[in-house]
Amino acid sequence: MYNAKSQSSGVSIYNQHQDSHSPRRLQLMAELGVAIRDEQLALYYQPKIELTSQKCIGFEALIRWKHPTLGMIPPAEFINLAEMSNTIHALSLWVLEHAIMQLKKWHELGIYLPIAINLSARNLINQSLPEVIKRLLQDYQVDAKWLEIEITESAFISDPERAESVTREISRLGIALSIDDFGTGYSSLSYLKRLPIQTLKVDRSFVGGMLLNKQDAAIVRSTIGLAHSFGLTVVAEGVEDKETLDAITELNCEHAQGYFICRPAPEDQIVTWYYSQQNV
Repeated sequence: MYNAKSQSSGVSIYNQHQDSHSPRRLQLMAELGVAIRDEQLALYYQPKIELTSQKCIGFEALIRWKHPTLGMIPPAEFINLAEMSNTIHALSLWVLEHAIMQLKKWHELGIYLPIAINLSARNLINQSLPEVIKRLLQDYQVDAKWLEIEITESAFISDPERAESVTREISRLGIALSIDDFGTGYSSLSYLKRLPIQTLKVDRSFVGGMLLNKQDAAIVRSTIGLAHSFGLTVVAEGVEDKETLDAITELNCEHAQGYFICRPAPEDQIVTWYYSQQNV
């Protein structure tokens, strides 16, 4: 009924994925806290490469839930559930700590590349977050420059002043910040001007369609130009084939990530990929 109203249509066919009270969603919501405590979660890593050299310049950490009975659950199924409650804070803390632990482990192996993690809108209105990040970095003796934070444009809609304050405190720690999924949210240019952002990530929905859709191509081209006018580095997300890789290279995009480069994978597989890529 509510879906039909929101779509201004007289009829809406039931879809369990739209039902926040479906048995599976209720089960996941109830068990997510247990998953955090019982270490059912895992971080997968997707490399980012520099287009001119084709070398790896960092990784994005992506969370996965290895449910004991339901199998591997993608983040799209449980991140929104976590954001509906205070579980998002425990979940983000888990991601932060495990990403920093991974940095420490990689430094011991001689791998010095940054790891980027995603923070939600609710994280960015938590004024204690910068101090939590600072403490974790100190506990594991990891320099802040190896951690990157990715935030979406929509994170600034609910409480822009507090989100901006928290973002600036994180930046003062020496952590690099990037705008993720640019073009799909609020798209206020004032954020690019006011916030201490170093990188802008072009959303995969535009990059993936740029070879076949002139509008997508125009959006990618103009976004890269806009970012460069602000002195920002650009990452193209969702690069799925060589033709797209070549196209964004011609547009002077600096960095890229996507399945054509490397799919997200567990730590051991990513380390193997990294060493093989170094020998190319």
